[in-house]
Amino acid sequence: MHAAVGIYTGGQERTSHFRLYPMHYLWARAYGNYLGLIHLGRFVAFEMGLELTALSCVALVAKVEEPELIAPFQEATEAI
Repeated sequence: MHAAVGIYTGGQERTSHFRLYPMHYLWARAYGNYLGLIHLGRFVAFEMGLELTALSCVALVAKVEEPELIAPFQEATEAI
């Protein structure tokens, strides 16, 4: 897995982090990944003497390992 990382301070004493995933597993790994990214972002901000104020994650391709979990949502969107 590759992830692009962007850290923006905006000239202030806070920072926001941005992660770009070429592909992301939404069900099996997402929650753990997000928790890990928050901990990493807080650590980086702390080491820089800043406060983490935002974490943004974008997946270019979202892989759903368990299609039955999204079936109700898919049916609802197709009905629109």
